[in-house]
Amino acid sequence: MKLLLWHCKYIGYKDRRQSTRPQRMKELPRTKTSGRFKNVVAVFACIELGDDMIHVRTAVKEIMTYLQMIRQKNVVVIPFVHLSSNIAQPQDAIRNINEMIHSLRSAGADVCEASFGFHKDFELHSFRAYGHPGSVCFRSISSERGQTN
Repeated sequence: MKLLLWHCKYIGYKDRRQSTRPQRMKELPRTKTSGRFKNVVAVFACIELGDDMIHVRTAVKEIMTYLQMIRQKNVVVIPFVHLSSNIAQPQDAIRNINEMIHSLRSAGADVCEASFGFHKDFELHSFRAYGHPGSVCFRSISSERGQTN
């Protein structure tokens, strides 16, 4: 699993068109959406082949640690396949993303989510006040029992 966490003044997205790759994406029901969020941590998440609930639990711990470090609880989870070339099947990715969202909410985060399976336009603003050490953070959760690299 790959995570890119970005503390944003605001982030907005708008779905443009449905993704057709991998082939199984065509089978999934999807709803086109858009969103705009202020003072939020954008969690760009890529679920990889072999990721399981151990990876999800590790990811949630990493995200919650990050949120505590910057004293933030607003999160938007954005499925973002572009962080890896070793991607999970769509059904597995959706299951893990949904579990991550549920677990973050259970841990006390205020979570919104972006749509799955669309090419998106993004607008992201991170200005100097949020440019603190750690305002952008990358985590790679390996297949070695969910360890963070």
